Amino acid sequence: MFETKYILFWLIISAFFGGIAILLGISNDGLRPKSTSVVCASQGKEFFPKNSRFLVTKRSGAYDYNLQPSCWLPDCKKINNHLAFRQCSNSFANDWNVLGVNSMERYLDGQWNTLPGYNIKSLEDAIWYFTNATTVEPSCAQAWMNLAIASMESLFYSSSLTAFSKAFELFEEKSDLATVQLFWGLTEESQGNKESGFSRYDESRTLDVEVERRYWGIAMVSTYRQELNNYGSKEPLDALRSFGTFAYFSPTSIGEWALLMPGTQDWFLENRYIILRKILPPFILNAVSKYYRELIDHNVLELGDVQSKRYVAYNDRVGRFLQNQLTQLVRSIIAHNAKPSCTYFGGYVSGATLEAHTDRAQCEFTISMNVEHYPHNRTWLLSLDKDPLFDKDPLLDKTMNTERHANVKTTDESKIVHADLYAGDGFLFMGRHLIHFRTGALPEGEWTNQLFMHFVQEGYDGDLN
Repeated sequence: MFETKYILFWLIISAFFGGIAILLGISNDGLRPKSTSVVCASQGKEFFPKNSRFLVTKRSGAYDYNLQPSCWLPDCKKINNHLAFRQCSNSFANDWNVLGVNSMERYLDGQWNTLPGYNIKSLEDAIWYFTNATTVEPSCAQAWMNLAIASMESLFYSSSLTAFSKAFELFEEKSDLATVQLFWGLTEESQGNKESGFSRYDESRTLDVEVERRYWGIAMVSTYRQELNNYGSKEPLDALRSFGTFAYFSPTSIGEWALLMPGTQDWFLENRYIILRKILPPFILNAVSKYYRELIDHNVLELGDVQSKRYVAYNDRVGRFLQNQLTQLVRSIIAHNAKPSCTYFGGYVSGATLEAHTDRAQCEFTISMNVEHYPHNRTWLLSLDKDPLFDKDPLLDKTMNTERHANVKTTDESKIVHADLYAGDGFLFMGRHLIHFRTGALPEGEWTNQLFMHFVQEGYDGDLN
């Protein structure tokens, strides 16, 4: 009797837990993906799960504020590389493609000092993964596009051109075709086929002008060749290939890289300036610093302008690319739909000075960014008078006047703020409202390369050059 009850008890227990197991199995089947993939990727998560990082309580009398500035670049509210993650039809091809994008993300993390070949190996891995994806599913347009850009970055131009040709055959959407043409043009220009490259840039703009905007600076389309200056030959193309690769494959865009502290907008709206730390990803900073340094080393730029002892470049392709990418950052901070106007590069040498001044109408908002300084542990202070010359710009409001001469700085040291900018740091300020200057001459044995990116208000209708 005892044994019968004992057996019955365990039968009931077994049936109970067996039923639970069956239910769990049904539940898991409902959650289990159809693919047999073991790859855990971020594909499909197109939108940033970000919240508002700070509350705006201040108001500016200098311009109309907008608490939610609109996107300057397409898809600014999505994860930056969501296009690269688009799925192939075959699950195994899709897994290879995802692995390739993940490897490109590792490549873009930058050089690891303790593992010198790590990021280059990741680029090689990515090409192998994308090649496998196209082998498994030759009709996967996205895998061909990814392979083409990765091959371009590796300087495998022949393979890159073949892959671009396949992607162009398979894509159907105009925006995709425009993107193919743009990178295809960059590859051909890098090979020395300038006219062929420019022809593809023009075709890209014809297909979708928004694609050109996202990669502005790469494409020197006929409409804008008078506004963009091409300094050097190999130097800008080296930088632009890296920029384009980052813009396509990085999960975080250049404009979203900076870590803004709570209160950033309030501070700017109240003070009209703010110091920004590390606004460029290391991969991008390395490419841009190398570009400007080589322009100087290769005697491409002339020394000296009317304002200071410096090498200069105006509206160059690399500077305009960065400016376009950082426009969203500027809009977020100033709470206004500002638009880019022009850029100016200054490579200052020992003994250089910069006297107190205010800026032209095209330079109402400016990011002064330290690209590189030698020695690297030194800075050359960028200083400004914290008291604005006026509330609303007289050029925008004719009823307002200023009684203070625009080039006379205050003698009250407590009213002067100094920005100690290291490589990758930026100083965002209203250059027409605030007198600014460099403190002292650049010491002997030092040099510094600075990029100035200028912006205007949304309603500005004057000349942007």
